[in-house]
Amino acid sequence: MLANLAMRELDREKSRMEMQEKKVIAEIKKMAKQNQMDSVKVMAKDLVRTRRYIKKFIIMKANIQAVSLKVQTLKSQDAMAQKDPFLNTA
Repeated sequence: MLANLAMRELDREKSRMEMQEKKVIAEIKKMAKQNQMDSVKVMAKDLVRTRRYIKKFIIMKANIQAVSLKVQTLKSQDAMAQKDPFLNTA
């Protein structure tokens, strides 16, 4: 299903972002020890941006899961309605 592919791609991208986050944190610590505060400020902004993207990926995945569940529910209801002639009468 297309939703599963989208969720897996979001997971992969989120993992890449989390790895980048760890690298940025290590680089910030390194620059702070060298007392390069201008670089630290720029990298801290990048870190905040990365964390925001990670949060957005989590939200997107949750939304896709919700839509996928709704589609599955509707398919199940439709299949049951097709099988049971008493449900088709109002």
